[in-house]
Amino acid sequence: MAALMSPDPCSAQVTVVNVVPALNSAETSNNPEANLAVKDASLKTLAVTAHLPGRGWCVNQTLNGLFASTDGGSTWTLVCAVLPQAPPTDKPGDFTTRFSGTGAWLYVSGLLPGGIPSLVASANVLSGTAYMNLLGTNPSIGNVDQPQLRTARLPAYATGIAEVDDGYTDTNGDSITDCYRGRFLGTTTLPPSISLESQCTALRVREERPWATRIAVHDSGVTYVALLEVKTNDANVTHGDVVVLRGKPFDTSAPHALHAIQESGTTTTNICDPSDGQIGIRVVTCVPLAWDGSLNPNFGFEVRRGALAIAVDPTNSQTVYIAWADSADVALMQTVHVRKSTNGGMTWPPTDLFAIPNATNPSLAVDASGRLGFLSQQYVASRTNARWHTRLRVLPLVGDAQDILLADTPAVDPAPDRTTPYQGDYTDVVAVGSTFLGVFAARNDPAEVVFPYGVTYNRYCSNGKLRKAPSGSGVVKASVDPFFFRVGPGPIGQTVPGTGLNC
Repeated sequence: MAALMSPDPCSAQVTVVNVVPALNSAETSNNPEANLAVKDASLKTLAVTAHLPGRGWCVNQTLNGLFASTDGGSTWTLVCAVLPQAPPTDKPGDFTTRFSGTGAWLYVSGLLPGGIPSLVASANVLSGTAYMNLLGTNPSIGNVDQPQLRTARLPAYATGIAEVDDGYTDTNGDSITDCYRGRFLGTTTLPPSISLESQCTALRVREERPWATRIAVHDSGVTYVALLEVKTNDANVTHGDVVVLRGKPFDTSAPHALHAIQESGTTTTNICDPSDGQIGIRVVTCVPLAWDGSLNPNFGFEVRRGALAIAVDPTNSQTVYIAWADSADVALMQTVHVRKSTNGGMTWPPTDLFAIPNATNPSLAVDASGRLGFLSQQYVASRTNARWHTRLRVLPLVGDAQDILLADTPAVDPAPDRTTPYQGDYTDVVAVGSTFLGVFAARNDPAEVVFPYGVTYNRYCSNGKLRKAPSGSGVVKASVDPFFFRVGPGPIGQTVPGTGLNC
């Protein structure tokens, strides 16, 4: 496991910003499951999606919104045009977002009411009218969760054609299926055209839900899909496999090639047999998994479920990283593990690069020099002051990892009117050049949070309190907000060593 070093503000410039715009300062909903899209190498135009429950966001209450920035994340604007949502009693579902490989289009994958997957695209991130629904509405595909969207520039295709892979987790009744959906095309001059293909892996268990599907796409088109497959729920102890598939779904000669790597062996009745003849490579098998779909006071009022992440090295499509959470004691916490394969996922050494106890929400990215960025949230228990620590760990090819504590926030009981999930099922980190950018959800109490490198609030706050107006009038109760961060070489935006708070 990698050794960790203390944060060093001289070797990495860190910026942290509360994403909620000033015009929405009075909102009090929990807004977890943040996801980030970066348009291009200028790092100027960004988009963030998150749960935006409640009716204080968009004037047109049939629309959902996203946050957009054109100044590198210093300030943010709410754009109410992402996905149609009706009626007002329905809260929005999960979202993920990415720009096309050239940055010409912004794709947003999300869930309509009823858990129906949807994909929209816009040629202008700030436009309130230019979003086009590419999938339409298919009520036969419902009760899905955690849509995952990734893009890549494919040099073999002209005019900036981008590939988007949209994976989701099917939670429909007792049917157990993990799927990916692929081959979305967008050009710089025409509205995105779409070609759908589906590949599903049936799981062999009843009365349990699959927990996660994650995607990583290399610019060459090599695509990895990670699955957390539930195997058994005997004696109230759930076990499952972490599975990786690899292929090139954009390849017209083999459009369903994500099963290109496969375990040897024959089908067996032993559900914990790693050589079972099923598609995909088992990274680990039959690990104990914690499942708790409600806010859990023993885990910082977070839900416990299968946390999962995967990333591919942009310099080498054969180098891939995976993170997952399991639990030796499902009644208590869970540990996040990170491992590395250097042969395209065919084999996975058993040694963890990281093993973070009492943690969740891993996300991974690899920068242009091959450094791994690993974002996670760790629960630090205390009788009187339980906390969530959100950390980015940067692991170079040679040497020790740098440990950057981005936020130290309260893990206190949310008010009864809060909606689940608390911090959500995922965070997000993106690597552009030698810079890591990302988003996470955390409590926003200005007087109670600690940001070792400082933080900027766009929403109004003064004297340790959130405010409804710039005059400082009207105290707003604490909730969970999305926070944007940027970690890179040289001076980037505001850098405030210590615990500075800029309202």
